[in-house]
Amino acid sequence: MNAQEFINFHNGRGVDVDGYAGNQCMDLYLAYEREVLGIPLWGAACAKLVWNSYPPQLEKIPNTPSGVPRLGDVVVWTNGTYGHIAIATGVGDTNTFQTLDQNYPYGLDNNPYPAKLITHNYNGVAGWLRPKGDDMTPEQHQAILKDIGQLYKDSGNQQAWLTNLDKFNSQRFNETERDRKKNEEQDKRLDALEKHTHPAPEEKPVFDEPTKSMLQSISDFMRKILNR
Repeated sequence: MNAQEFINFHNGRGVDVDGYAGNQCMDLYLAYEREVLGIPLWGAACAKLVWNSYPPQLEKIPNTPSGVPRLGDVVVWTNGTYGHIAIATGVGDTNTFQTLDQNYPYGLDNNPYPAKLITHNYNGVAGWLRPKGDDMTPEQHQAILKDIGQLYKDSGNQQAWLTNLDKFNSQRFNETERDRKKNEEQDKRLDALEKHTHPAPEEKPVFDEPTKSMLQSISDFMRKILNR
């Protein structure tokens, strides 16, 4: 599922990932992490804290007068007690921008409310977190998207989809971690082989001045004997 598919799917629906306090803006963000970024849940105590606590798959882009969030950027507000977080649709300019929001501006007492598209100004926006590019080839990326798409079709409903996606991502994480450890072991073996094949040159002994003088005297004495 890509960012646009996520927005299309969740617009008009409510999602409560952690099962606590109803449909919060953080639940929408956590769902985005799982369904689009394909990573285990990486949350924070409240939305504003995400600005300084986010997964390595995202990069921080501070709000500037010329900046505009792109499709799929995670926009973070740090004003107020808890802040706010939403997913950018890519619609906007330097004055306003559109996001998919949940539990905004209603607050907890009016929960549950479904996610909806809202146009914002930049007041209170610290910036946005942009998904990083990965080092997969286009073929590998398309293969994973195909697997996720088939998983979505086979799941039947949203809850089953989320459960199956967690299993899928966990398997991908374990495979990646296994490959990383395998590569580390190969690097260690190559380093050991390199050291064995090309040992470091032996260091010549370093003598102090009195020892050097004594050795020179012995050397001169031996030359005289050998030259007789």
